[in-house]
Amino acid sequence: MTAAHCALGTTMTAPRTVRAKLTRILVVSLALVMTLLGFAAAQQRGNYRNASRTASNARLAVTLQGLIHGPQKERGLTTGSVGGVTEFRPGLPTQRAATDAARRALSVRDVLAALMDQVVHKHIGGRTRVGAQ
Repeated sequence: MTAAHCALGTTMTAPRTVRAKLTRILVVSLALVMTLLGFAAAQQRGNYRNASRTASNARLAVTLQGLIHGPQKERGLTTGSVGGVTEFRPGLPTQRAATDAARRALSVRDVLAALMDQVVHKHIGGRTRVGAQ
């Protein structure tokens, strides 16, 4: 039998020329390669999003560390100054200015955006748009 029967009841004939056979092989191979490239591109896009999220969280962590460390140093200088150590007094205004700068560097919007990103990623599986797959 030279014809193959398809599921719909139609017949699909085999190509008769070498050119037609090679064309069919090329089309199938090209479709397979393009499908695999599509999956690879989608995976790379996901990796890029994760890397971007990690970099954002790292910047936020460094800023938070600066904000936390500044008041600790200021408290230490204040405690020493109140305790009678006069060497701490000149460094106190400089440290207060550094603490205020660290506080200004951290915006509430950045913190909330990072927290919301984590909540969305955890509970919705990384989908940030309505209907995103």
